Amino acid sequence: MGCGLDRLYADPSILRFELEADGEDACRLTFTNIFDGRDSATPLAVGWHAGLDLLAALLDGRKAESAPWEGLQAAYEHAFGSAA
Repeated sequence: MGCGLDRLYADPSILRFELEADGEDACRLTFTNIFDGRDSATPLAVGWHAGLDLLAALLDGRKAESAPWEGLQAAYEHAFGSAA
């Protein structure tokens, strides 16, 4: 059984965090960011990707390293077919 949290961030953006059991000693986080405007897609994706990578490192007991912003930026621009 899981639980969810919807958070109104900046109208009309919504952040959704869902936690669900994944075995006996783990849980899975599913994160969704619903927002208006394609121009926001790349910077939001880069920021959340980097932040969630840091969270994963800390939860795994690893040293949190700075995210490779430039590489993420280029990858998301390519994936979304845009330049921010």
